[in-house]
Amino acid sequence: MNSGLGPVSPNTVLMSWVTDWKKLLTQDEDDSAAAFSENDNKARTVDDYANTLKGLINMRRVVCILKGLSFPQSRDKMPRGSTIDIYWVVDDGGICLLMSYILSRSTVWRAGVKIRVFVVLTDADENPQVVEHAVVDFLQQMRIDAVVITVDLQNASLQDDFRADPWDKNCPSGVPTLTVCEKFGLKKGGDDDDLTVASSLASYTYGGLPSPCNGSKPFWHNSCMPCTLESTPPTFPTVNNMPFDNNHERDSMMRQHQKQQPRCLSLDTAKKFNNLIRRHSSPASLVVTHLPLLHKASESVDFMEYVETMMNHMNNVLLILGTGVEYLTTVA
Repeated sequence: MNSGLGPVSPNTVLMSWVTDWKKLLTQDEDDSAAAFSENDNKARTVDDYANTLKGLINMRRVVCILKGLSFPQSRDKMPRGSTIDIYWVVDDGGICLLMSYILSRSTVWRAGVKIRVFVVLTDADENPQVVEHAVVDFLQQMRIDAVVITVDLQNASLQDDFRADPWDKNCPSGVPTLTVCEKFGLKKGGDDDDLTVASSLASYTYGGLPSPCNGSKPFWHNSCMPCTLESTPPTFPTVNNMPFDNNHERDSMMRQHQKQQPRCLSLDTAKKFNNLIRRHSSPASLVVTHLPLLHKASESVDFMEYVETMMNHMNNVLLILGTGVEYLTTVA
């Protein structure tokens, strides 16, 4: 059975966070089944919940996980001064921005909500003023009224927890591969004159909107697809100073390299990110950010612990992972 407008069908799944997931770890299978017999929709184990997420990601569905302790009801009206805070770390095609904007247009939020976009910088070479200018220009083109704030979170692998390595064959297709700076083609280092927005389309307008015919890389492009990261893959040793003769040898060395540097989600990074969110968004009505990549956790418990640490002491958090085909455009 199809639904939607014409060939367009819903592709977004909203799930709630399992607040008592740690209790599942201390229960045996019989106790767990009995505890959740009243509601078969709830995950009976941590692995069940993680496998559900994996299945949705493999089916190319937008996954939204809501942890809400005091989320407004349909008849509520948010007071003036309420904020929806977006923490933008990687280029997800704009799904976090889009979902937040749609929420802000509802009757619950419309009266007095303000959208704030926190652009998280993780590299010391990233210039906050240039990044802020690029994001402000981007939001103006999208006709989204929002406050842009740049925040630093250096010495942390946060961006790596939300994006895929382009040479990682285990990564689901469609997940983010670019940081915000890479999305806009920002140059790093040098004087302020050298720190320009390479992909800025301010001088290429058509009726006040970016021209889709311009030869430069448009900033509304779908940049979340795999293998679009403009970076150099890791180098591998050669045999007798000669390159490998076939792809099989290179693939073997790549697998060995991945084994030497296993993927993992660091709780230390989650704690730093949580401290950043609590410092700036404790009074926020809703915090929206990216969902960590599940395949980077060695165990399901590691993923659950990472997300729990990242959302600690926050009332309403919405975690989103797109499919790579969603993107914002000014020409629709």
